[in-house]
Amino acid sequence: MCGIAGFCLNKDEHINARKVSMALLNQIVSRGEDATGAAWVQSNKETKKATIAVSKAPVPAYNFEQYLAKMPTASKRVILHTRWATQGSPQNNLNNHPIVSGRVVGVHNGVLSNDKAVFDYFREARKAQVDSEAAFALLDRTVYAPYEVLRSLKGRAALAWLDARDKRDLHLARVMESPLAIGQTVHGSLVFASTMPLLLKGCDIAGLDM
Repeated sequence: MCGIAGFCLNKDEHINARKVSMALLNQIVSRGEDATGAAWVQSNKETKKATIAVSKAPVPAYNFEQYLAKMPTASKRVILHTRWATQGSPQNNLNNHPIVSGRVVGVHNGVLSNDKAVFDYFREARKAQVDSEAAFALLDRTVYAPYEVLRSLKGRAALAWLDARDKRDLHLARVMESPLAIGQTVHGSLVFASTMPLLLKGCDIAGLDM
């Protein structure tokens, strides 16, 4: 069991992204305290290009605020994770989420049973020791049909990811029955978390009106 959350705010939602992130993280921490992470889309003022930034550490969410210091308060697309480690040491940050696989950065809750088969098929060495890496390795290999390639996974998964090839969007998917709750604010922004009670409480604390 892990916790995932995040948001895609529209231009009319003027709210501090760090505040929203911490409000959601402090709710989903109940689903995992071994590590915490975040990824967000940010603009480079010099190159005028958008990049995906990642911050993660083997600490519980209530000790994570310092690791969000580099997140711009105006960030609009953010994914979050709290980890309950089942395989792979949290002390190796490659095992913590968000997982980076090529141009895809994502978070996962659930258990995949064919992760080894995925990497064997690609004839590629894995970077981390977690099953989640297989999902994002698949997604990195397609930009046109992500939900088709996810059919190759066996097990349970709730996924959220950002793709460097299309930084305007935040993607969500479920494989089998892993929990995923999605909501919309009064301004039309998308918010999500592992369960609806956690989502509603986090949004209320952050000042997001549903």
